[in-house]
Amino acid sequence: MKKDAEYKARQQEAQGEMTERQKERDEEREKEIQKRESVEQDPHGTGNFIKKPPGFVCGIIIALLIFYIVAIYYAFQAYKEFKGIAEDTAGGPDNLN
Repeated sequence: MKKDAEYKARQQEAQGEMTERQKERDEEREKEIQKRESVEQDPHGTGNFIKKPPGFVCGIIIALLIFYIVAIYYAFQAYKEFKGIAEDTAGGPDNLN
């Protein structure tokens, strides 16, 4: 009788029927996965992760944007100045190469 019960239990497991313990483990795993996903989406737990960035972050982004625009302008002006110096030293634009 005991062998028959063990055989039936193995057959049920092989057919895909889960025991209570296996069901509990699966539910726990699903809860852990959902918890991890929610933490990845909102690591600070505020609920406002990408929806409303703080004013400080927006201020920094705007400041960097303005800095890059100004830096590109001055870099181009410096390029023109150094190109002019090189042309003067070489005796004209044709003699640079």
